[in-house]
Amino acid sequence: MAPIAAPMDHAVDDKRTATAAVSSSEPLSTRTAAAAAETKQLRRGVYTPVLTFFRADAHESLDLDTFSTHVKWIAAAGGAGIVVLGSTGERVALSEQERIQ
Repeated sequence: MAPIAAPMDHAVDDKRTATAAVSSSEPLSTRTAAAAAETKQLRRGVYTPVLTFFRADAHESLDLDTFSTHVKWIAAAGGAGIVVLGSTGERVALSEQERIQ
């Protein structure tokens, strides 16, 4: 699964595009055609890979408050968007529900 790029807002000021995610259970030709039909333009700027924060509790649950503060800091610093679950390796340790959160 590819990292997810999330723009900080819905403004579009660039000609570059990102391909929409398509289920991997479909044949490649179908995924390619569907992805080409569903492209979105990304805002110009820096998309920052973000960490996934965990609480120091018995379940090592997600620390969404710290994550939110971190994302707001990136936005305030001028970041165009964020990239989640793409570069720090924690994706494999998260349940599907945690990834959705």
